[in-house]
Amino acid sequence: MTVRYLFPCFLLSNAILYSLLLPLWEGSDEPFHFGNVSGRREVLSEEIAASLLLAPASHIVQRNLPQVRTYQQYAALPLAERAAIQQELRTIPAELRSIESAIPNYEQHQAPLAYWVLAIAERMAGSEALWLRVLLLRLLAAIGGAWLLNRAITALAAELGLRQSGCDTLRFLVFATQMTWATLAHAANDWLAVPLAVWALAALLRYARVGTQRAALLAAVVCSLGLLTKAYFLAVVPLLVAAFAYRRKLRPLVLAVSVIGLLSGWWYVRNVWLYGSLTGMPESRALSAWTPLVEAGDVPWPATVLTSARMALWTGDNTFNVFSADTIGSLLALYAVMLGLHLGSRPRRSEWITIGYLSLFAAALAYVTVLSHAYTGGTAWLPSPWYTQVVVTPVLALAVLGAQKRPAAGRWLLWPVIALNAYILIATYVAKLIPQYGGYPGSMTAGRFVDLYTTQLGTLGENLAFTALGPVVLIAALTVATALLTLAIAYGLVNAARRECEPTRRTPDPLQPR
Repeated sequence: MTVRYLFPCFLLSNAILYSLLLPLWEGSDEPFHFGNVSGRREVLSEEIAASLLLAPASHIVQRNLPQVRTYQQYAALPLAERAAIQQELRTIPAELRSIESAIPNYEQHQAPLAYWVLAIAERMAGSEALWLRVLLLRLLAAIGGAWLLNRAITALAAELGLRQSGCDTLRFLVFATQMTWATLAHAANDWLAVPLAVWALAALLRYARVGTQRAALLAAVVCSLGLLTKAYFLAVVPLLVAAFAYRRKLRPLVLAVSVIGLLSGWWYVRNVWLYGSLTGMPESRALSAWTPLVEAGDVPWPATVLTSARMALWTGDNTFNVFSADTIGSLLALYAVMLGLHLGSRPRRSEWITIGYLSLFAAALAYVTVLSHAYTGGTAWLPSPWYTQVVVTPVLALAVLGAQKRPAAGRWLLWPVIALNAYILIATYVAKLIPQYGGYPGSMTAGRFVDLYTTQLGTLGENLAFTALGPVVLIAALTVATALLTLAIAYGLVNAARRECEPTRRTPDPLQPR
């Protein structure tokens, strides 16, 4: 009961903290996604273009835009110069919003639904400064996306047969992952795509279980909304057809196909008409559809799989830093063992469907990886980490289910998994992101951490005030609140796992001779 009471506060504190802490445009491809929200699909506005030259950025972004300053370079500027830059950034003339720049928007091919939702809020705040509009959209995306994903996780856990403690554990593991918030808390389309992907799986599991027209309609509507949000939902369509074929009912199949065609089919017909490609992505327009089959052997697959698994949990936003190879590797190993607990048991129908879902998305991610590898001449060899978020929740759900199936081993696996996630989340804020955006990048040793938060605390706060979108005092308060909530929830989950995994003791019969 305590965990369920604290969890909404945990979600809200993380959503607000991450949105405030993330500097302007630090969200992955955020200025280009924001261009779609503001109605500038083909090119960015002069307002966005001007802000790109003023706002500090990571060293990764500097490779593409050499004229920008890194956070460390920005922190080294005199205080008066930083104040002047900040004032200029926050008072960009409003008339620049209607002027087109020369910067093309490479996100213009994205499906429109998530942008339409954010555009309503952006229009309502049209008279506000750019940074404030971006912050408003981040808060809307982070809070709304977290709420939708939380509800989807609950539905998925119920369909997979997870107990309440297992559902609570799954929710914590998902929302204690840094990449979850990096995906949700920026003005883009992933905040809606990831929850809808989990909802789509839960809806398909429900239809396979009950087989009613109402369940078929729900699955079709969710898949249609997903297709209108992100093109990677094309991977779900074969699973949807297979689920209806399994039931051998023609009417639900016709209903689902009609709904998907009416709600989202028009967008993909448009892409084929305009670009000759279902997705409309630049890679698919420039290369042959058979390119992945030819180029697949050139991708370093072992390194791609291992690095993608690590980056699905932690990237440090646009810096793509490493948290700790040992820590993340240990967590991945524990997840692998939990998944291995399924061996020897007979998978239920819901588990087979989930495995099919994961297989289709894995194939889609592999396809995109090869396409990007060929398009960039071998430079890119990883799928984007925000793409992999569609498989994180189902994988973790199967891992928790494995621990539930083998309670004797599960109890010894859940404790370190919960503890590691709690540690990583707290350290992400206090030892990684706050120092990173406060001008102190790099690895954080124990001695450096103590020195930073004692002798350098004033400078850290001063630097952070010029990069983060929220006030430093509020960020500090939310960091403390989030850490306390994380520890309280982790403690409650560990106790619940211990109680449920303890062997039941039979009450001795007083009439039975000993």
